[in-house]
Amino acid sequence: MSELSETEFRRHVREALDRLHDQIMELDADEIDAIPTEGVLTIEFPTGGPFVLTQQTPARELWLSANFKAAHFRFAEGGWVETATGEALTAAMKRLVEARLGHAVSIA
Repeated sequence: MSELSETEFRRHVREALDRLHDQIMELDADEIDAIPTEGVLTIEFPTGGPFVLTQQTPARELWLSANFKAAHFRFAEGGWVETATGEALTAAMKRLVEARLGHAVSIA
């Protein structure tokens, strides 16, 4: 697989963060909020720490900080995949948000 150019990387990051932001904003505002900034998506909850997705341009990765743990995602075969486990970014976000909220959510 060839390395993404910086332009391609930033486009894929923007698309992923925008899509996650839009899906989170469809959830109950009393339970969750998403705050986008350039290359960063912060997801806040009434209790517990936030989840933070940040672009890491030199590494061409998206890094997720959640529940005192970190995960690194690389763009491969049309989607963001966790480098250690192979889990898709959307699957990881769905799993983590559901665990925090205690019920099913729609993140795809």
